[in-house]
Amino acid sequence: MRPEGKIDLRWADLIRADLTGADLTGADLHGACLMGACLTRANLTRANLSWAILSEANLTGAIFTDRQERFFLFRLLDWFKSIFGASWK
Repeated sequence: MRPEGKIDLRWADLIRADLTGADLTGADLHGACLMGACLTRANLTRANLSWAILSEANLTGAIFTDRQERFFLFRLLDWFKSIFGASWK
């Protein structure tokens, strides 16, 4: 087994990459562009996904921690607010 947190993919260009079933536990994906990437059944537990671009990515069955899921929810809410205006609640 590889040591956790040793995969450094900061600012990587992974557009439409096939990462099906990849073990990215603890990987650093800060600012990585994963637009249209296939992350089906990928293990992203404890991965750093801050500022990562996941537009149109297939995340079916991907494994996240609760903290990461809350982060995505807040990013989604920010996106809705930017579209519908700051007064939307």
